[in-house]
Amino acid sequence: MGVYTANQITEIIDAQAAIALPTSSIEDIITDTRKIHNAANNLFFALTANRDGHHYIDDAYRAGVRNFVVSKRLTDFENFSDANFYRVEDTLEALQKLTAHHRKQFNLPIVGITGSNGKTTIKEWLYHLLKSDFNIIRSPKSYNSQIGVPLSVWQIEKDHTLGIFEAGISTKREMWHLQRLVNPKVGVFTNLGDAHSEGFADKREKAEEKAQLFRDCEKLVYCEDNYWILEAVDELKIQNPKLDAIAWSLKNPQCPFFATAEKKGKKTTITLTKGSENIVFSIPFTDKGSIENAIHCAVTIYALGIEVKTRTDRFAELSPVDMRLQLKKGVRDCDIINDAYNTDLNSLNIALDFLKSQKQHTHTTVILSDISQSGMPAKALYTKVAQWITEKNISQFIGIGSELSNHQKLFAENSLFFEDTKEFTGQFNFSSLANTTILVKGARSFGFEKIIRRLEEKTHETVLEINLTAVANNLAFFRRLLKPPTKIMAMVKANSYGSGSYEIANILQFHGAEYLAVAYADEGITLRKKGVALPIMVMNPAIGQFAEMLEFFLEPEIYNFTVLEDFITAVDE
Repeated sequence: MGVYTANQITEIIDAQAAIALPTSSIEDIITDTRKIHNAANNLFFALTANRDGHHYIDDAYRAGVRNFVVSKRLTDFENFSDANFYRVEDTLEALQKLTAHHRKQFNLPIVGITGSNGKTTIKEWLYHLLKSDFNIIRSPKSYNSQIGVPLSVWQIEKDHTLGIFEAGISTKREMWHLQRLVNPKVGVFTNLGDAHSEGFADKREKAEEKAQLFRDCEKLVYCEDNYWILEAVDELKIQNPKLDAIAWSLKNPQCPFFATAEKKGKKTTITLTKGSENIVFSIPFTDKGSIENAIHCAVTIYALGIEVKTRTDRFAELSPVDMRLQLKKGVRDCDIINDAYNTDLNSLNIALDFLKSQKQHTHTTVILSDISQSGMPAKALYTKVAQWITEKNISQFIGIGSELSNHQKLFAENSLFFEDTKEFTGQFNFSSLANTTILVKGARSFGFEKIIRRLEEKTHETVLEINLTAVANNLAFFRRLLKPPTKIMAMVKANSYGSGSYEIANILQFHGAEYLAVAYADEGITLRKKGVALPIMVMNPAIGQFAEMLEFFLEPEIYNFTVLEDFITAVDE
């Protein structure tokens, strides 16, 4: 992240500006008012892709934000007399301009990844395989869109020595914008499937569009077994004769890297042959996708100039990449956010935002392990962590590891510290954790799954798992089909049809549904007590419950004059 002045922002994004605070210092950019912290140094972009961000300027202003990039007339914001407004034609283009400028301030090598599948897994596996060799900045989770990529690139700082970013597109010309943001030195073309095919005429066009991420690359890793990728790479080499295209194959023994895979039990042994040299490593997976992803990683390590043989033992430690933070029911009416397999600053910030979005408990707890190989001095690293814990109003912090213990003075007085997981599980009073939402986040070496087992509510083997990310995606999909003024009312009656009334209501609230509907007043009252603030309509209002409905700001469905007269009487009383 950089530090930019108001005048610099105006010049970089070519804006018409109304500057009330010329000394403003911009350190971070935001597009979502639910994720505001360090508000005074935030620059809010009012994007209009799915929802009109201009409608949230009031919320951002009340939270302390004083710098806004807008596409409406500056005269529309004259009431905000102590804020800076930067007017542009297109706020998304301005976001990309600013982050492209930021990217140019650094000459670190960057690996750019695109394809239909496997992008996020390859990125996370490369991070695991290379984190002891580089101070790596990478895309958080699967931030690979026109908005996600600039938000990822903005995180680059001067102490980073390698970047790994993924880029995804769904229509023509999108990759041209992302390429200037990422500008990778090494490219990885994962594969070509049917995802997002509706935005392209055919697979040839799709491959050609995706390949534009690599138009200025020095090296490109790809599998020549896919005809359309092979054809797109041949076209790239015409555009860029200096491109070193490094192919691998599971079919062609004459390929520069020829791979064979032998499955045994739950493991696969991969032999990668380059000339007379054989590189052998094992992965704890047997599915085709994981085998291809692992080979991509091995060849990419070679492309970065690193001996693959020196990293083969790390392949055995690869783990599945689940981009969803798992929310589970815990004992003593707790809720657990399980993110117990990796830890770094980027993913910690995302996990803390997810914790902040959960409103079922007023009390929140974070259990965090040491953050290894961050590339930052330990004091600066844990000062940043302590700052986030304070800014996001975490009720209790528990640090596990020698580094956190050595820096415990940076944290609030009620924080607890333990040297390792064994000491924590042996000494901590687990019964003290009740009625709280708990984020458990740690590096794999700390074995935090032992903590999860102690906290998790025991259930039957048969479970129904609800993918809250899919619920949010469905909401966004239907919103795109509606005209902008149209509001959405979501039905959450009957325990959200068995899916969990509060959990579904909360995710809908977080992602901007305008209304909820329940069958009976008791359901609405329960949601109110859990912290749901959206307007709630009661479809079957009982006359005797109008007083309670008014107390909890529930709206009855008025379906005849008798109900209307009884409701008016209740209001008068």
